[in-house]
Amino acid sequence: MNRPMILAMTALLAGAAVTGCGGGKGGGNGGDPPVTTSPPVTVSPPLSPGPAGTTTEPAPPGTSATQDQGSLPARLVGDWKSEGGNALIFYRFRRDGTFSNASVLNQQRASGVFEFIIDVSGTAETDGGTLTLRVTSGTHTRKDPDAPSGDYTRPARRETETYAWSVSGSVLTMRDDSSGNTITYDRQ
Repeated sequence: MNRPMILAMTALLAGAAVTGCGGGKGGGNGGDPPVTTSPPVTVSPPLSPGPAGTTTEPAPPGTSATQDQGSLPARLVGDWKSEGGNALIFYRFRRDGTFSNASVLNQQRASGVFEFIIDVSGTAETDGGTLTLRVTSGTHTRKDPDAPSGDYTRPARRETETYAWSVSGSVLTMRDDSSGNTITYDRQ
């Protein structure tokens, strides 16, 4: 995934949790129009949700939270969504150890809606309270009404990300090991 864009999306979500939706200046140069929240973005999952898990803690450190090679714990399997500010992040974790991620960052601008879309998939594995995601395919798309000549859809980088994770009831918490940012997701 594009680490700077993910961090920007994380910051938007974290900011929305602290300050609520809307407000602020886009781009940081003071010349941009104020950023306002666009209408909600809906990401429709392509597959039916997995079974809901109810365990509240990950497996103890040093033990495997998977039951078989290539499988994920039942409490993680399924669809998860986080919304806040101008960002929506959707994950689908499958029992077979694969995942999909669709993330959308949008900002209303005077000239239209800026969008950055991540659509990736790959493998996922857990080891106690650590979740490792390896991107194997996907795309990153940018649509900027202020600079449409720079719009693109590019192949996603094959990156590995690690998170501290836990599930409590219907809430998944993921803390990015590299940035320290934490996002909570609601089971769908």
